[in-house]
Amino acid sequence: MWNTILTRSLGIRYPIIQAPMAGGPSTPQLVAAVSNAGGLGSLGCGYLTPDGIRDEIRSTRKLTDKPFAVALFTPGKSDPPSPSIIQEASRLLDPYRKELGLPLSPPSPTKFGEALEEQLQVILEEKPPVFAFTFGVPPEGFLRECRKRGIWTMGTATNAAEVRLMRDSPDPVDFVFAQGCEAGGHRGAHASSIANDTFTALLPLVPQLVKENVPIIAAGGIMDGSQIVAALDLGACGVSMGTAFLLCPESGTSAPYRAALRNEAASAEPVGTAYTRVISGRLARGIRNRFMREMEQFEGRTPGYPYQYYVTQPLRKACVSAGRSDFISMWAGQGVSRIRELPATDLLARLVTEAEQNRMVRPG
Repeated sequence: MWNTILTRSLGIRYPIIQAPMAGGPSTPQLVAAVSNAGGLGSLGCGYLTPDGIRDEIRSTRKLTDKPFAVALFTPGKSDPPSPSIIQEASRLLDPYRKELGLPLSPPSPTKFGEALEEQLQVILEEKPPVFAFTFGVPPEGFLRECRKRGIWTMGTATNAAEVRLMRDSPDPVDFVFAQGCEAGGHRGAHASSIANDTFTALLPLVPQLVKENVPIIAAGGIMDGSQIVAALDLGACGVSMGTAFLLCPESGTSAPYRAALRNEAASAEPVGTAYTRVISGRLARGIRNRFMREMEQFEGRTPGYPYQYYVTQPLRKACVSAGRSDFISMWAGQGVSRIRELPATDLLARLVTEAEQNRMVRPG
């Protein structure tokens, strides 16, 4: 069961990937713990400066000599919204700023993310074992440069057309994450698919994408060993799990975020998750909170990604500092109520045991 093209190619023991989670959760400590335990840890570096990415890679290398992945956002270029749209989106946040004691109508942000070309250059210079990407594809020729340096590559797809794009490119990818609609965090759809996203669930999606003759990694709502077995039985060569690792002590999950996760696990009536665009400008699944509920009516008046992300960033940071979860992003998949609070090594061992026991009792 554990001998797949993923484990053979990367030299890892188990085809279990700790999904990259940008914005804090994917620390070098978490990544190294997963990799040292036989899985593949992943750094989510999409929001980091080039120097920040370099530091994360080097910090991880001090903690493990095992393979790990580094992930970036590759959404392609888009025209920025007008300053008036940014200002309007910022004004919508004033009631929440007032509640937190922040200045009202602050100057609009002038920087909207890091230069992708500079981030990618760090990947080529530092040569992490695996490079993963989502929201589209890197610039032409980049994956070829990765291959020259012995870097394995992993893209993200939500449908067969996206798989074909990456498979048939002169610069093909090595592995593809099949992202089901159950997944927490940002929807990985390419720009060409966003308007017509079918939101296919993971179990029907995996066999659809396996038919495209690319190694497929199942991602979305996987929380236990039985689901790992189900994904492998459908033809996936591995699984990617993010939400399952959010309560590990090694993760960088903030205190109010952790409290909300624990509440989902303990409550007889959990809040549940939903999709929203109001936090980052791009569709993402998270635990429902007041900000998501109240801002939903203004979704059509907010800019797209990454502009809305940087408009809301100061508010979200202030909310975390105040120990509140009202106005922060708490990305989580549909299976969040089954989250477990364990060290990463113990969680991976538990998942392996569950999968092996499930395999033993299944007919055939």
